[in-house]
Amino acid sequence: MLRESGSVHRWRFFFIIERGCLNISRIIKNPCKGKHAKPWKAEFSQGSGHHGRIRISRVFDTKHDAQEWLAEMVATHSSSLYFNQNMLLSSYLSVWFRLFKKDVAPATKSTYDATNKHVQRYLPTATLAELTRPVMQGYFNALGRNHSAETLRKDLVHLRAALADAVSDGVISQNPAQRIRLVANATRTRPEAQTLMTKAQYQAVRDELMGQKINNMTQAPLMILMVICQTGLRVGEALALRENDINSEKKLLHIDESADTLNQELRPPKTPHAVRDVPMTSWLVEALDSWKRKHDAWLTEAGIANPKKLLFLMDNGRLPRATGINYRYHRLQQELGFETLFSTHTLRHFLVSQMIQDPNITLTYVSRFLGHSSETITQRYYLGLIPDEIEDQQSQVANVIADI
Repeated sequence: MLRESGSVHRWRFFFIIERGCLNISRIIKNPCKGKHAKPWKAEFSQGSGHHGRIRISRVFDTKHDAQEWLAEMVATHSSSLYFNQNMLLSSYLSVWFRLFKKDVAPATKSTYDATNKHVQRYLPTATLAELTRPVMQGYFNALGRNHSAETLRKDLVHLRAALADAVSDGVISQNPAQRIRLVANATRTRPEAQTLMTKAQYQAVRDELMGQKINNMTQAPLMILMVICQTGLRVGEALALRENDINSEKKLLHIDESADTLNQELRPPKTPHAVRDVPMTSWLVEALDSWKRKHDAWLTEAGIANPKKLLFLMDNGRLPRATGINYRYHRLQQELGFETLFSTHTLRHFLVSQMIQDPNITLTYVSRFLGHSSETITQRYYLGLIPDEIEDQQSQVANVIADI
């Protein structure tokens, strides 16, 4: 039974009694008055005693958001005995993902799902109370026998974050995912030289795309690859482009959405910082203007409505699948005779590697160009040399040592 009490000092209390367990929650004005403090605070409390009580709080921009979160917490905790030391790690992760990561992009959600599948396989009976640093190290040692370094890194990031919340909420006393050493399967981890394109490879891809004759809507994947190759957009960002996102006069592309092609819906971009204007080359401006004219004519001829003015809507009234874009990119590389096949993300990485070397382009701008939330992320993932530059640097080092 849920009921709301009277107002006390502008506090709103919610009580729920189920299975003999008392949940006491409230929404208050945030007592923290810092410059960036959010005005509302929601507090959830369940149980009693030193070991039995759970306290969770979050701050929000609006009272409505606080009420929605609190209602979800009350509903979740009242329907089952979540967030206690005796629950399975996999169960905790399922609830944690659902509560705190429900708005992530589909591609990101799939990585959380993969982490939980790994936990279910390698730690099927482990409870939160049984987790220790040696147990977690054993988990990653076992996972590393059959998985790449990137898989291990993602699992560690997810588990550290989830278990840090468990510590913060008083469910466990220490985070067992701290100070973990990762050793991956070398055969499943690509050497760095195989994850980055050379300048010659990029030029081959670019020239092949620029030489394509676009004659019908079925070639939309090639047009999307042209955009990615010239702008470094994420696939979802390129798919979500609308006709009015093209500013031909200023040679800019406006990015403010990302396409979830699995569910055929447009979503806000990965982060608020991903809303941005990306410069275009003169060639790309002309290519997109030409595509836009032809695309409108093809849709009209096929009787396909396009009320959202989507730039890459197909003749079936849907956007191309992101997996189809990657598949077409792999085919193009095979046609060019590439031994190593790259993902579309390597085009983004290559362009950034070239920008960073230009003394007239700041790291701050590169971070904005990519839509990153901070320069730290740009430095962590993009400050790497491409293979042919490594060879140049190696020669320079040898010359320096020889001249000593």
